[in-house]
Amino acid sequence: MGERRPLTQAESAVLVWVIDHIDIEGIDDLRAQVAHLEVTAGTTPCFLNLEVNDSAPRWSITTSPLPVRVIVGAPGAEAGEMLVWVESGYLSALEYAWYTDEMPDEWPDVESLRLG
Repeated sequence: MGERRPLTQAESAVLVWVIDHIDIEGIDDLRAQVAHLEVTAGTTPCFLNLEVNDSAPRWSITTSPLPVRVIVGAPGAEAGEMLVWVESGYLSALEYAWYTDEMPDEWPDVESLRLG
C-alpha cells in the first residue's frame, strides 16, 4: 500500500461528475464526503480505495455501488464505465472498469462521460 494522498484533480472531477448525476435521497451526504476523503491504496489507475474522515456525514444507504451507469466514451466507442462504491455509508472506492484490451493509464476526462 502506498502513502495516503488526496484525490488528483482528474479523479475528483470524475467522482463529482458521477455523484452530480444521481437523483437519490441523501446524495448531498456523499457530495459532502468528497472534501473529507483520501486515497488509501490503488495499484492501478483504474481502482482507488478511498477513506472518508469520520467528521463527514454518513449516507443512509450503507453498502452498494452507486445506482447509476456511467459510460466512458461515445456510443459505439465505449471504453469502459465508472463505478463508485460505498461501504457503511461512506465512499470506499472509485473504479474505472475498462472494456478495451489494454488497461487505461489515466482517468477519463469528464467530457467523455455519459449516462448509460
